[in-house]
Amino acid sequence: MSARASATEHIRSSPIILRLLIMLVLGYWAFGKAFAYVGLYPLFIGEIVLGLGLLAILRYGTIPVPRNTLFWVFTIMLWMSIGQAVYSFLVLVQPPVEVMRGLAMVYYGLFAYITFVIIERTRSPGKLIDRFLTELLPRFAPWILIGATVTVVGALYVDHFLPVFPRTDVPILWYKPTDSVVPLLVIIVAWMRGYLKTQYAVWAASLVLFAIARSRSAMLGVGAAFLLMMWRPTKRMLVAILAGILVFILLLLTDVSISMGYREVSARQFMANAISLVSSDEASQIDQTTGENTSWRLDWWTAIVDDSVDNGRVFVGTGWGDNLANRYGFQIFNESEGVNVLRNPHNAFINILARGGWILAGLWLLFHVVLFSGLWQAAKKAPTVLRRDIAWVCLVYLTVSMINGSTDVYLESPQIAIPHWIVIGVTWSLIYRRDDADVVPDSEAVADPAQTPAGTRTARQPAPQPLARTQRGAGD
Repeated sequence: MSARASATEHIRSSPIILRLLIMLVLGYWAFGKAFAYVGLYPLFIGEIVLGLGLLAILRYGTIPVPRNTLFWVFTIMLWMSIGQAVYSFLVLVQPPVEVMRGLAMVYYGLFAYITFVIIERTRSPGKLIDRFLTELLPRFAPWILIGATVTVVGALYVDHFLPVFPRTDVPILWYKPTDSVVPLLVIIVAWMRGYLKTQYAVWAASLVLFAIARSRSAMLGVGAAFLLMMWRPTKRMLVAILAGILVFILLLLTDVSISMGYREVSARQFMANAISLVSSDEASQIDQTTGENTSWRLDWWTAIVDDSVDNGRVFVGTGWGDNLANRYGFQIFNESEGVNVLRNPHNAFINILARGGWILAGLWLLFHVVLFSGLWQAAKKAPTVLRRDIAWVCLVYLTVSMINGSTDVYLESPQIAIPHWIVIGVTWSLIYRRDDADVVPDSEAVADPAQTPAGTRTARQPAPQPLARTQRGAGD
């Protein structure tokens, strides 16, 4: 395939993949797990877009190889986990579907690679990144909020009347507080920085009340987000904090409560959740489930860590198809209950340690240390206020995501893992963004789907590129 033909195909296809990635993020942010089950079991929308994205990268005659530490750490981690998956299937004789399901939390990282490459192959990567906050989020924020509201109301109050997806037991609306709180925080943070209207922030904040009442992890994530934002406080942030205090006082004085099944939106519930972060015994006096859940998680994590030490699980753990709840005796559902059956220990790091062993768990930690360190530097050294704000939004998003991933089955789920890795792809580009005027050679140029009509070209400019290209061979 000639260079000119390759460039033409690239111009046609890359904007399509970019739009598909944006669609995925919007769908997951608005409808969570329900959107994740769009498709035909066991082939869902996330896997379809992942396959299309990889094909879009591989078909143009080159394989992009980013020249940065994140890429190499992730590559080693991915190939090691794939080798372990083969071992789990062939040697440990674990079910292939369960192996792939367990491995998803690692191979979903390919979304970060796809996102990074698509951004870097545009004519002006910096301008494309800027548009995520100045144009795309303001345009789609109301639709995200509408979807999130429908999800909360439908899943909590009319769930018995909802149909399920074919060949599954997942209803068409499914609410999980840790899934919903992160995009809501993105909207609130964007409002604090002046990119969204006040009514969107108020709407998002009202939905956050449901999330932090139902989940202590969500409450901790909200607290962490505000602590991060205190590094560069704004007047709007102070207004938000004051409004939150007034709402709590109002709930306390009126003793108003809104039932959400086993928990409620009330001052009493907020106090129980907050106290449980410090002392589960005292919190149990207000809400017994908070203390019980804390002890249950800690016991499970301790059992996994002790087992990994005693059995010397260095190169591989129990296998990627193993049900860790069954293995360690923490299963609380019957196997016949399908989607409710526990598999993972409510902590992403412990999950990888159990399945993949100490080396893979170390690579997971190293990847995120490099990621957050680079993002922090990108925020401090951003060339513009807009770029700094984008870095802060990504920092808040990924921090809260990692907090939720340390106390819940979170980064193992496509509705969270896929947006999480897509944001990492944007972050990846932010960290290695060198020059806003950089333009890829016209033989590989890709039109910005919203700024440049497909098929137009720009002049070739000598600018350093963060991508190396390896030929796959003539005739591709």
